Amino acid sequence: MKICRVSEKVYAETIQQTHSTFVKFPQRSKFVDDRLRNYLELTNIEIDSNCLISIRSLGDPYKYPFPSKPDCYLTDNPYIALLLHLRGSPFVFDFIDTYSLMVSREFPNDEEKYYFTRYCEVIASRHCRGLIVQSGDLEKQFAHLKVPMKVIPNGVDLERFTYQPPGETDNFQLVYVGKMTEWYASLRNICKAVEGLEDVKFTVIGDGPLRKDIESSSPSNVSFLGAVPYDEVPKWMNTADVCMFCVDDGSPVVTGEYCACGKPIITLKGKLEWLLKNGENGLMVYDTPEEFRQAILTMKEDKSLRERCSKNNLELAKRLDWNVLVKQYADFIKLCSSL
Repeated sequence: MKICRVSEKVYAETIQQTHSTFVKFPQRSKFVDDRLRNYLELTNIEIDSNCLISIRSLGDPYKYPFPSKPDCYLTDNPYIALLLHLRGSPFVFDFIDTYSLMVSREFPNDEEKYYFTRYCEVIASRHCRGLIVQSGDLEKQFAHLKVPMKVIPNGVDLERFTYQPPGETDNFQLVYVGKMTEWYASLRNICKAVEGLEDVKFTVIGDGPLRKDIESSSPSNVSFLGAVPYDEVPKWMNTADVCMFCVDDGSPVVTGEYCACGKPIITLKGKLEWLLKNGENGLMVYDTPEEFRQAILTMKEDKSLRERCSKNNLELAKRLDWNVLVKQYADFIKLCSSL
């Protein structure tokens, strides 16, 4: 069976004010495609332009020559989904982001971009052959649609991310790995939460346009390392007693990576609660410095809680193995392509 993934080079910059140093980190499609070729004949087309602007301004869905004619196309880009729909091409859509919500947060004054993105989301979800969603929250959102749907969360490379117990230190170590754009702006509340906790050290790994502002207002026990090479990320995660996250997202890639390193997770209540359970995988909090601070202190003082969360997260990571998830991915694409 022949499948063709269609993407565009500047997609990340279209929906987020993404820092150039961070887009080097592999995304979901990279993890999937490397393994999908074990099950399907997969080719890739990458459009070398901004599809959002081109479709809207030129209105020509045949502007881009596609050299292959597969059984089905695959994309996780709502603008590409519109392009495929206008061409009458069958496609499976991998709904990996809350696209329009992200655009509204990153570009609050660009109403045209928001509404166009929302329109593309609707086209992608209603006119695809099949819909892959990354979380239980999205599954509920699209339950009314009459299209085949499969929940496949973001996974983890278990050969790269492995558990190493943190070394003995005088401090309680927290680590965050992620971007620093408006979508991740609640990182400010974590930094505020550790102020005055002299025996707590918080290491922030990542980059983005908000870094300068967040770093300048953070207490002295917060260290900003910037974007590190991806191969070094597991090493830094394994220095942590607890790992932190700050986005109400249903399946961040970093979640599985934290789990594979056996780290308890402190993150926001909401969309991720379909996958992580409060008190079993970590602590889920409301988005305030006070809530983050109390969760940090609870984790610090309760070793048995940390050990239970660590054990549970190592088990969860086995279910999030990309090798397991991509087999499900391939089976679903085959099913949808035959419809």
